[in-house]
Order: sequence, then structure tokens, then C-alpha cells
Amino acid sequence: MIPQMANHVQRPKKKPPRSGLDDLRPKVSSSGFFTPRTLCFSLLFLVILYLISPGLRLPWIKFKEGDFPDKSILAEVKFDVIDLEATKLARDRAASLTPPVYILDQEAIQSSLAEAKEQFAKLEQDVLNPVFTREERIALISKYLPTTTSSETISFLADLDKEKFDKLRSATLESLGEVLAKGILSDVPGSAKEITIFDKVSRNRVSVKVDQAITLKKVPVVLEQIAAKRSPGSNRAQRVLRELISPFIRSTLSFEDKVTQLVQEENRKITPPVLKTFSKNQEIVQAGHRVSDQDLVELEAHELALSKANRLQIYIGNAILLLLVFGCFLFYLHRYRPEIARNNKALALIGFMAFITLLTGRVLLLLNLPNVWLFLVPVAAGGILLSTLVDDRLALIYAFFISILYAVQGGNRFDLFLVAALGSLAGVYYMRTIRKRSDIFWPGIVVSGVNAAAIISLNFIGIVGNEFISAITAGVLNGLITAIGVVPGSLIPLEAVFGIATNIRLLELSDLNHPLLKRLAMQAPGTYHHSLMVGNMAESAAEQINANSLLARVGSYYHDVGKMSKPLYFSENQQGGKNRHDDLTPTMSALILIAHVKEGVELAREHRLNLPIIELIKQHHGTSLMPYFYQKAMEQDPARSVDEENFRYPGPKPQTREAAICMLADSVEAAARTLVNPTHGRIKGLVEKIINNKFVDSQLDECDLTLKDLHKIADSFVRVLAGYLHSRVEYPEEQTIPEIKGKFESIDTKVAAKANHKNRAGSRSD
Repeated sequence: MIPQMANHVQRPKKKPPRSGLDDLRPKVSSSGFFTPRTLCFSLLFLVILYLISPGLRLPWIKFKEGDFPDKSILAEVKFDVIDLEATKLARDRAASLTPPVYILDQEAIQSSLAEAKEQFAKLEQDVLNPVFTREERIALISKYLPTTTSSETISFLADLDKEKFDKLRSATLESLGEVLAKGILSDVPGSAKEITIFDKVSRNRVSVKVDQAITLKKVPVVLEQIAAKRSPGSNRAQRVLRELISPFIRSTLSFEDKVTQLVQEENRKITPPVLKTFSKNQEIVQAGHRVSDQDLVELEAHELALSKANRLQIYIGNAILLLLVFGCFLFYLHRYRPEIARNNKALALIGFMAFITLLTGRVLLLLNLPNVWLFLVPVAAGGILLSTLVDDRLALIYAFFISILYAVQGGNRFDLFLVAALGSLAGVYYMRTIRKRSDIFWPGIVVSGVNAAAIISLNFIGIVGNEFISAITAGVLNGLITAIGVVPGSLIPLEAVFGIATNIRLLELSDLNHPLLKRLAMQAPGTYHHSLMVGNMAESAAEQINANSLLARVGSYYHDVGKMSKPLYFSENQQGGKNRHDDLTPTMSALILIAHVKEGVELAREHRLNLPIIELIKQHHGTSLMPYFYQKAMEQDPARSVDEENFRYPGPKPQTREAAICMLADSVEAAARTLVNPTHGRIKGLVEKIINNKFVDSQLDECDLTLKDLHKIADSFVRVLAGYLHSRVEYPEEQTIPEIKGKFESIDTKVAAKANHKNRAGSRSD
């Protein structure tokens, strides 16, 4: 029995503000409805209602191609639907009417212009050379020009001076470039009424009617028009211009089949679908007739129209369903997991997981992918992460309820629910075996296998159908995405954002080779061994009250790391030397002791320890009094005006059971070292006295420990300390083997001598 505990009523006091999502704690009366907590629940409810609503459909009979319905299906509302056959015909017609595409050959144009320039350069060399007579110039010009060139053109060139020759050259080259740039066809293209000319350089696309396109046969007419425009009123000059241009005319347009096909496909896509309208009560599928592709499209369109027409009905049904899910889930938490129901961070994490999962499903629905690809949503990832971040039991119940919402979002599909639930349960179960971060991908691999097995079973009972290959591919990819991307990529950010230390992380920190613990062992060996002992005691006590024993042990390992800055000011490191506090005032000594908490928090942050451990370091002394230095200060002050607050730690008081256990184990272990004759009774009395003092000092007011828990903690401490401080049998002084043999030889000699003496005495009496 821990004395005096029953005489004190533990009253909860106002807690100081905490970091992270715990700031969402209601700041008004708990009886009020409009608190931050209820507002967050309401917001989450509305968001999830919106996310699952697009996937809901009114109950409907599902068919697949080739089925023969037993009865006719009539339209319940008026709706429009795509006519697949008419749409295909319309798009094929649009493609057939697509003008063929011809590429303008810029290389051919430049080649013709280069040849023309070269010819004019040769003519200039001879025509303008004053050395030659007119007859000689005519002979030379005839050699450079084609044989079809008339004598009048040759004579015209022979009479030109420098200025007129340059004008003629400019007019010829400009006219030639103009004709070639318009594009010249070698022949009229088939039955096409229009062609498209595409210039790869300028990326321009021009449509030209066939009767207006320039062909090689039409070139003379075009040249006449250009010549007339260039030299109006001079038939001789027009003829010269035509004959100079004609030799360099060539086809500059080439048909491009691939580009034409691309344009045809574009025209197919931009052609709007042909719709047909169904009136109310009009027959969609006739009884006994084979269901075709068109029938499936019409049934889907009818289902969608029916859903839109009954949107209010669907939202009401969704809301009722969601209220049931929320209610059952919260009832489970309050009834079986009250510590999680009071933990705002855990609730926020659950809401975040549900939101991300359903948002992913909503995105896939908006992408209009085939329904089978909804198996791709990594529903199991949320359960696996919750199993790691919180615990298995919560993860299992979450997996069940999120699978329901996911199936509803996908259209009330049993196959989605089955695959999601089985995959999540398998992943959560296998996650229990993971102890290293490098193995965290294995649960996702298990999810892949379970998903594949579930989809195979669904296929055997005829639910998956023709999409079996796509379904099993999506199911396996689901697990791989969970294994490779979602879980490993999310775990560390979620640990940081929600301030959670997972078991994997705690196991990593429990390694005594951690740099901070190795440094503690070197700089403050007494504190190091004290911390190990406190860790063992805290772990044992936490197991007795179902607290987080791993967090209690690992947090205790690091609770005194702040002592490394001034290790010799703490008794466990003085090793019988002079007490350095003897030369300090009580106030200065108190400041040194207080500082080790702040310095420990700074070291923990520097080494990136998780928030729960940092909080445990901060809280492991609470606002406890330092009685030795307080009493010393009172003795030195005759007026007894010492302020008690100067000799108390700044706090806060322990906010969690693990921090409270660490506080109690820390005080008990330090005091137990002073016991002279540590019998079981003395150890028990010491433990109960220290726990009672903390209780009376209100250090345990802000955590969830009960009196029953304190009794269990005390019994655990007594058991551990009794094993650690047990008395030993006093063995004789160690001796060497010759010494032992010599001792026994001496004894044997004395015994033999005594026997001989007795025998001699007997013979004398005879």
C-alpha cells in the first residue's frame, strides 16, 4: 500500500499549450458543440462525402457484352447517348474528306534559283563584255541558253546594257521565286477537290482548291500572267521573261502520306459524336437479344443520367452511410481505444489517411479510366502506415471502414471492397514482423500477392470477366506502389509532421552505438549507467500498465543527456571526489541542475530525435522541487525568505504515462543507490515514499495514471531493484590450488596424529 495516496484527490489542471495538432484541443467548454474538434470532424465529413459521391450509382443490373437479358430494360429518364456506329461513319467521312497534304520543297526552290543566278552570271560575263562584237555575243548567249530559246530572245539579250541587264535579272529571279513558292504540282491529285500545302520552314499550312493549284501543265499560263504584270505593253519583253524562267520551273510539292494520316486522325477526333435521344419508357435493351457494345454504352449513359436526376437522393444516402461509418468507428475508439479517441494527433492522422486514399480514387474516376483500374488505388498503404505510426488494432479497424468507403466510391462494388480489405489486413498483419526500416517494403509485396489471389478468386466466380488481365495487373501494381513508393516515402515525413516515434525508429534509437549515447558513455559514464538502469525500470513498469514500453525505455536512455555539458556537478559522475556544489551557492547549484533539461532538449533536437522523446526529456522532472538545495538555502537565510520557485524545475509536468514513468524511475533509481542494506522491505518503503511524494506534489496531475497504475509501477520498481541490489553470500577468500591442497594435507596430518595418540592411550590401559 502506498501511504497517503488515498487521502488525495487527483484533480486535472490546465495543461500548457503543446506543439503540433494538440493545439486543436477545445478552448471552450467541453459541453459546447462548436469546438475546434467538432468543426474538424464536420469538415472531414463533408470532404469525404464529396469524394465518395461521384462514385455512387443507384442500384443497377450490370451486363457485359454477349449477355441475353431476361426482360426488356426501359429508360426511366430522358437522356442522350452516343451512337457508336453513326459516330464512326461521321468520323470516317471527315477523314476521307481531309485534303491530302503536300510538303513545299524549299530545297528544290533554292536549287532552281541558284541555277538561274549561275546562268545570269555567265551571261553577264559575255553580254556586257565590250570586247565581243554583237554577232559574237549572240553566239555565246546561244551556247548558254536552251535550244528552245527563240532567236528574238537571244537578240534582245545581246542588245542589253548594264542597267537593263540588271533589271531583267532581278525581274526573272523574283518571278521565278514567286512561281516556285506558290507550289507546283507534277499532276492533279486523284479525286481530291482540295489540297493542303505545308511549309516546314515557316510551319504555315494553306488550303488550296485543286482547280486553283499550279501544275506543270498550267505553268505557261501562270508565266504569261506574271510577264504581263511585269512588262505591260511589251510583248517582246514578256516573251523574253517567260523563256528565261521556263527552264528552271520544276515540281516543288511532294505528297506526304504520314502527315496526311495525322491530319485525318485529327479530323476524326474533332468531329463531334453523333447523339441519339431516348425518351422516358423507351426500350433500351430488348429481352432475349444479345447485348452489344452500343447497348452497354446506352446502359451506362442511362445509369449516369439516372444518378444525375437523383443527385439529392444519392447525397442523402451517402450522408447516412457516412454517418454510420463515422459513428461505428468513433464508438469503437471511445469504447475500446479511449486513449486514441482523446489524441487529436492520432485522429488527424486517421483523417489524413482516409482523405488521401479517397482523393486518389476520385482522381482515377475523373480520368475516365476503365473501372478495373480502380484496383490501382493503394488502400492498404493507409493501414500499413497506421500500424507503424499508431498500432495494429487501430489499423485493422481503419482498414475495414476505409474499404467500405472505397467500394462505395467505386460504385458499390463488392470486388473493390474484398480486394482492399484482404490486402490491407495482410499488409497490417505482416507489418508486425518488421523491425528494420530496410525491410519496410515487404508488407507491400505481401499486398501484391493477396490482391492477385483475391482477383483470381473473383474471376473464378465470374465477377471480373473479360478484364481479368488488366485487373490482376492493377492489383499487383497496387502492392508494388505501396511497397516501393507510398509507405517508404511517407513514413519519415509523417513521423516528423505528426510528431510520432514509430517502433522502427525507437528500435534504431535504442542502439547503444547511437552517437549521442556513445558520447554520454564517454563524458558522463555514471549518468550513462544510471540511464540504462532507469530504462530497464521504465520498460518493466510500462509493460505492467500497457503503456508504450519501448518509448519508455528509449526515452529513459536519453532523458539525462543534458548532463554531458557539466557531468562533474552530478553525484553519479563524481566517483568519490569533491562535491563541486560545496563551493557554490544553493541558487547557482539549482540553476546548473535546471540547465541540464534545457541542454538535453537542445542536444536531442541537434541529433534529430523524435518529438515524443524530446517531450519526455523536457518533462522528466516536471516542476519538482530540489529539496537538498532548497533546505540548504533556508539554512543560510535566517529570515527564511527563500522563494520556492527558484528551486523547482520549469516543467511542464509529465503529459504522458511514459514521461511520468520515466520521472518516477529516475527518482527511485537515484535514491536506491544510497541504501546501505537494501532489503526487500527497505526497497519497497523507499519506492512507495518517492512515488507518494511525487503524487502529493501534484507532479502526476496532467497524465493519465490512476492509483491502480501507481501500485503496479511501484511493484515493478521493487521487483527490478530487488534483483539489482540483492545481497550476496560472503564467499571465503580466494586461494591457489597448492594453498588449498596444503591446507587439507595439514588437516589430514592432524587427524592421523590424533588417531595414533588415541590408539596408544588404549593400549596402555589394556
